[in-house]
Amino acid sequence: MNDVVLVLSRPVDPRNIGAAFRAAANYGYVELRVVVEESIDLDAVAAFASGAADVARLVVFDSLPAATADCHQVIGTSVRQRDDLNPTILSSVGLAREFRPGARVAIVFGTERTGLTRDEIDRCDAVVMLPTTPGFPTMNLSHAVACVAYELRREREEKIHHGDTESRRSSRREDAGAGAEAGAEAGAGLRPPTDARARDAFYDHVRVVCGEIGFPPGRSPETVVRRLRKILGRADLSPGELTFIAGFFTEMRRLARLLFLARN
Repeated sequence: MNDVVLVLSRPVDPRNIGAAFRAAANYGYVELRVVVEESIDLDAVAAFASGAADVARLVVFDSLPAATADCHQVIGTSVRQRDDLNPTILSSVGLAREFRPGARVAIVFGTERTGLTRDEIDRCDAVVMLPTTPGFPTMNLSHAVACVAYELRREREEKIHHGDTESRRSSRREDAGAGAEAGAEAGAGLRPPTDARARDAFYDHVRVVCGEIGFPPGRSPETVVRRLRKILGRADLSPGELTFIAGFFTEMRRLARLLFLARN
C-alpha cells in the first residue's frame, strides 16, 4: 500500500497510536506517520501495537506539512460539516476512485478530542466523512483508521478479484488505437503530479503577497487562500501551472511596490 499514507496528526494517547498502528499493519500499510508536538512513549506504542512494528514502521514528524510533503493529494477526515470554504466532502465508500492517477495520497486523522483543526483542514484537498449515526457520530481514533484502511483494502481486493485493472487497460488500448495515436495517449498520462510541499509553498506565497498589498480589501489573506485552495484543488494543477499562477501574485506585489514608490 505504498501509494496511500496514513497520518495521525497530534494524537495524545499511546494506546490509540498503537491500536492505529496495528490496524494499519493489518491492512497492508508499511508505515504509519505520526505528527507529535511533544515526545511520545514509543515503548508504550509498540506494546499496544501487538507486533505491528515487526511488519511496518512508525515514522514521527514535527508538523503536518512535513508529514505530507511528498504526497500529491491530501485527504482529511472529519465528522463535522463546516463552512462553504471547506474542501470537497467525499464518501468513504468508493474513496479510492477519488484518488488522482499516479498520486501518493495521504489520509490525515486529527487528534482524539477535537479532530483536525481549521489550519489542518485548510491543508487538505478534500475531506472524507465516515457514515456514523447522527446521534453519536464521533469515533475512536484507531477505529476511524481501521474503517478507512479496511474500505481502501476492500476496494483493492475487489479490483483484483474481478480483473477490473486488466479490463480497463485493454479498453484503453482499444480506444487509443495503435502507433502514434496510442503513444500520444500514453504520453498524456505522464504529467507529473504536484506534491503537497509545492502546493503549500504556493499558498504561503499567496498569503504573504495578499498580506503585503492588502488584497482584496476587507478580506484576510487566510480567506483568500482558503477560497483558492478550494477552486484550484478541483483543477488538479501541474507544478508548471502552479508556478505560472504564482507569477501573477509576484507581479501584483511588484506593481504594488512601484505604486507605493510613485505616491511617496
